[in-house]
Amino acid sequence: KHDIKNNLLTLSYLLNNEDQVEANKYLGQLVGKLNENDSHLQFSEHPIINAIFNEKVRNNKHIQFQIKCNCSRKIFIDDLHCNILITNLVDNAIEYLNSHEFLEKYIHCVIVEHKEFLVISIANPIASSFQYNQSMPTSKEDKINHGYGLSIIRSVVDLYDGNMTLEQKNNMFCINILLKR
Repeated sequence: KHDIKNNLLTLSYLLNNEDQVEANKYLGQLVGKLNENDSHLQFSEHPIINAIFNEKVRNNKHIQFQIKCNCSRKIFIDDLHCNILITNLVDNAIEYLNSHEFLEKYIHCVIVEHKEFLVISIANPIASSFQYNQSMPTSKEDKINHGYGLSIIRSVVDLYDGNMTLEQKNNMFCINILLKR
């Protein structure tokens, strides 16, 4: 945690001093060199959502993403909370798909802002033998640092007096979230 904080402080310093070239170089060292020839897809007006999905689509070419996003540049949810929700939801789906064999690997993502509500829905195929259990342990070897995704998602949903439902039917797993302004 200290390394992450220190790296973010360094990046913040570079950006605050308008040294964008050095900030990009430093960021490239942190997350790996991004291919400058990669096109940047526009999924919505919201820059955080675009950044998240560009990274997920670029790094998971074996998965077909079907993304419908209808939200403004400035939605009511905090950018950090937006990032936490979407990355945890999509990462959980990606990790499940990567750990199972499917003829087609895809993730349906819907994010819709309507008046004082934000709806987020993420769905992916599941094995017919899959049974969701709230106390399911992580499948990763490092049990201490993993397995918190859904509880982190729930805590953000609670901050916005929201609702989260998990649905399993027709060999699909879907998480639906409704947040209130």
